[in-house]
Amino acid sequence: MTIYLFYIGLSAWIICYIRKKGNGIYKGQTLFLLRQFASKVRTMQVTMGTLTALFTLALMGASIALMFSEYANTVLKSKFPFDVQIYSSDNAASFAAEKALLEEYAQPRAYYSYRIYTDGDDQVNTWILTHLKEWKGICLTEDGEPDRSEIKALMEAESCYYRYDTSMGISDYNELRKLLGYPEAALGTDEYLVQIKPRLEEEVQEISADLRILNASGDASLSCAGIYAEPFSQDGHNGADYLIVVPDEVLLRMRLYYSELVAELDGEVPPDLQKRLETLPDADEQDLGGLCVGSDNIVNLGAVQLVRENLIPQVTYVLGALIIPFFYIGLVFVCVAVTVLSVQQLSDSAKYKFRYDVLAKLGLGQSRIRLLILKQLAAYYLCPAVLAIIISGKMILFMSKGFVVLTGVPASAGGFFARSIALFFGIYLVYFAVTYIGFKRNVE
Repeated sequence: MTIYLFYIGLSAWIICYIRKKGNGIYKGQTLFLLRQFASKVRTMQVTMGTLTALFTLALMGASIALMFSEYANTVLKSKFPFDVQIYSSDNAASFAAEKALLEEYAQPRAYYSYRIYTDGDDQVNTWILTHLKEWKGICLTEDGEPDRSEIKALMEAESCYYRYDTSMGISDYNELRKLLGYPEAALGTDEYLVQIKPRLEEEVQEISADLRILNASGDASLSCAGIYAEPFSQDGHNGADYLIVVPDEVLLRMRLYYSELVAELDGEVPPDLQKRLETLPDADEQDLGGLCVGSDNIVNLGAVQLVRENLIPQVTYVLGALIIPFFYIGLVFVCVAVTVLSVQQLSDSAKYKFRYDVLAKLGLGQSRIRLLILKQLAAYYLCPAVLAIIISGKMILFMSKGFVVLTGVPASAGGFFARSIALFFGIYLVYFAVTYIGFKRNVE
């Protein structure tokens, strides 16, 4: 409605402006250009509206494709920092079957099994659900207090966060950091630290002010030693979004929550290793509903068994199934629209020849006629393009802002739109240049 009504109103406005003898019509060849453009828009309102709609969809398609492409190129690899990682809801799991399978089909260099603990509290979950941008409006009452019933329902129904806060001992934490090549984290006996997803680092800087993590005896609070935000497999394995890392002696007052195994592999990884792990007899007994994946909403990468060299190509393939069609649709829409614009102008060039001959007889030089042709074509080409940019811009910026927040891609919200416009106008300029040369030749 906006697009088609715009062209009806634009044509009427130009005609009214000419009839009222606005000051602009007396400057150069403005009157000629306005009459030409108003006549064209009036006779081609439906066509121009359709072209603008195609340009709008093309910009949106290209922007969405660029979003997922950026995710695949920048974030995806950091989602799987370990060669192999396996979750078990059994807090005493030995992972014997998994180790046997890895030794049969791969070349494991090192294993490390460990446990995630909980103190039976949900204060960290509550803080995150009431402070992160994606949850804040859902989990607060009208008075600004945590909505306990909503928080509990969200954790139980959505599988976003575990029912209780997840913790890890400092010795296990440093062993995993060593496997990943990170420097060791220092932690005093009266301190704790927070391990968080990189995309959430800025939002949790004030978390320590509201947390009360107790020491081993439970009679005093630990102080926060810092917030770490390296990629740490926190889509349900090493916590969902976060981990509270405490001194090992503090774990004595906590209870076991679930078990994890990580493995480092040498040599080539079999392409079906992930599938073999998923079909183990023990895997069928896993409580798949127990794995919670955190606040990632657009691209969710939760899985009980993670084999990096298998999952990255699989996820890339799935993302490619979105990226390629969106790019293709955008490209086709742009090419169809500018082809219609070009054919329409070239087919009318014979009619315009007479008008430009009259201008030449009135004393307008050839260089000025060529400039006038350039202005006429530019107005005709830019009108649907600029309107499409204005209409699609707000929608794309809204979507890209949410995409950046929810996926953590290291890009600005406006970057995707700017690159879409650059791609769009690259194609546009080629068609425009070809049309200008053909139109000028026909007129001359």
